[in-house]
Amino acid sequence: RNSAQRVREAKPGTRNTTLFSNTCRLLEMVWNSEDVVDVESSMLEAALVAGLGTWESSATIASARRAVLGGNR
Repeated sequence: RNSAQRVREAKPGTRNTTLFSNTCRLLEMVWNSEDVVDVESSMLEAALVAGLGTWESSATIASARRAVLGGNR
């Protein structure tokens, strides 16, 4: 399974943690490229499919970005 699929299939109670950890993993692979935007977009879409709200998902993705990229982006 890929990261987006893991997020889409995450059960309630695990969705934010799954979103955070999988977003971090992907951002670590693309941290120095334009693919960061694509990663964040695909993870947001997966989170919405999983049933998380837009605000909650965006906040979790932003936390992952800060954890991996710091203040660089």
